[in-house]
Amino acid sequence: LPDTEEAVTKVFDSSNTKEARLGLEPDAEPTKPPAGSYSYSGMHDQGPILPEPQEGGNFALLIGCSAAAKKFSDEYLTDIIKKQKSRGATSE
Repeated sequence: LPDTEEAVTKVFDSSNTKEARLGLEPDAEPTKPPAGSYSYSGMHDQGPILPEPQEGGNFALLIGCSAAAKKFSDEYLTDIIKKQKSRGATSE
């Protein structure tokens, strides 16, 4: 680990994040979801087609902010790893 600590603050809200789409894309057909998938597929296992979820609102914004935060975190941590590797640092 580096000898210095750095605090990073990033705010995700409606001013800088798009709401996530909760349902299927407009012309997508409902399909059986792959094992372990938690995304909306439009179909319950092999059973009936599910109703479309309500789009927009606070829940869609929360999912959008979570996705943006994950993307930011992944990029930030990848940058730190690349910098450490370029300096020859190890994580022992």
